[in-house]
Amino acid sequence: MTKVINNQIILKDINLKIKTNEFVTILGPSGCGKTTILKIIGGFDTCSSGDIFLKIKVF
Repeated sequence: MTKVINNQIILKDINLKIKTNEFVTILGPSGCGKTTILKIIGGFDTCSSGDIFLKIKVF
């Protein structure tokens, strides 16, 4: 997925594959897009391009 805000690329070509019962930690400095990724995965925001698949369902 890619996220663009005000012509600025916030996230570029992010690919995640998380298996059932797997725990994942997203680490990084302030402003790197951690919260944006979680908002998109949670359905509170949309990506500019790409798809999110959850249990074989496209959102």
